[in-house]
Amino acid sequence: GIDPGALIGLAARDESVWSAEIRVTPGLTWSLLAIAAICLSLAVMSWVEGHRVAAVVVAIPAALLAVIAIGYRRARVTVDASGFTVRPLIGWPVYRVPIDEVLEVETGEAFAGEFGGWGFRRVPGGVAVIMKGGSAISVTRRDGRRLVVTVPDAGTGAALLRSNMQRR
Repeated sequence: GIDPGALIGLAARDESVWSAEIRVTPGLTWSLLAIAAICLSLAVMSWVEGHRVAAVVVAIPAALLAVIAIGYRRARVTVDASGFTVRPLIGWPVYRVPIDEVLEVETGEAFAGEFGGWGFRRVPGGVAVIMKGGSAISVTRRDGRRLVVTVPDAGTGAALLRSNMQRR
């Protein structure tokens, strides 16, 4: 279950930032890269044998798979006075909840099965960034949409976000 947790005491002029890196398991990244490499090998063989269209049809998805495997293998989660942000290594998409839009912050455990798998997921009522199962921050916006992120030390990030909500 999700627990609201405690506040961090900050003076009115204190500026604190909490940041954590989240990563997918290395095995998943290597598996996706291996699949991309096999597909690219097939594309090269098709090209050499004169099957240009087949080579392109195989090469494009393989290249995209490699970009996804590398670009989305980790992300940065940040809490500061302006709000809550999740930004993958590749830089897009960025999920941001400005402090004025934060209605509620909770912590708890979250697992891939609850959200339809690992990764950056559109789910009913919001978005989930599930890199590994375990501790998570759940931020509910004033309009009811949620952003759930699995991240180490979720309690500290959530406490700072709650403290920043109190200060606005």
